[in-house]
Amino acid sequence: MNPLTIVLLPFIAYGLLSELLVGLRGRGLPQLRLPSSAIYSLGCVIVLFGVVRNLPMHPFSWLAPGAMLPF
Repeated sequence: MNPLTIVLLPFIAYGLLSELLVGLRGRGLPQLRLPSSAIYSLGCVIVLFGVVRNLPMHPFSWLAPGAMLPF
């Protein structure tokens, strides 16, 4: 129930697949090289999202777990 996970899912899958291939054949997929500013920015987005989704105000309450369930 975390929309940010859906956005990051392709990157998570790539990393897991690479680790699986390392175990099977000794080398994984090509590593993605990100500048440190991109890594810090992603960390800030994750922390900010965690804070914003817990605010009890109208536009942010849509990000709360279960807020978009039909019942």
